[in-house]
Amino acid sequence: MTAAQAVLGVAVLLRLEFGPWEAAGLFGLFALQFPFPSTAVRIGFSILYLLAAAIIIGRRRRFVLPTLAAMVRWGEDDGDGRAGVDGGNSR
Repeated sequence: MTAAQAVLGVAVLLRLEFGPWEAAGLFGLFALQFPFPSTAVRIGFSILYLLAAAIIIGRRRRFVLPTLAAMVRWGEDDGDGRAGVDGGNSR
């Protein structure tokens, strides 16, 4: 279930923004899982997380490649052994 929550979190953050409705939805799903310790119910929650993530990613598909590209650029090493957003120039 934790992996499904992570996938949903990434889907929500594809726009690199986090609105109040998204926060309320994530919190609601997170809080609703606690009264149900059953494995079957938790698997159902995991499926719900993954379905919500698929819907959100489908609606925000234009943000997928730019977000992935930004992640790759952020992790690039400019040759001095330091990687980061500023290109390693934060001395």
